[in-house]
Amino acid sequence: MFLIYYFGSKIKDYAINVGYIWISKWTAFIIFLVISGLYLFDSFLYLLAMFFVFNLSVNPSDFFVEKGLDKNGI
Repeated sequence: MFLIYYFGSKIKDYAINVGYIWISKWTAFIIFLVISGLYLFDSFLYLLAMFFVFNLSVNPSDFFVEKGLDKNGI
């Protein structure tokens, strides 16, 4: 996940950045869910819940640094 957000921070356009992170995050979710479903039968439902909560709770825009206005409003 760190690499997804790291490479996303290199994209300057806000809309493309959020879209990239959203698509990458859900793609990683599906890949790891399939892998855990194939190899970790006993903990699959726990992993499903954990992945689902993580993907819904982490907001990509939380990782952006917003530039504030200076005293002149510029």
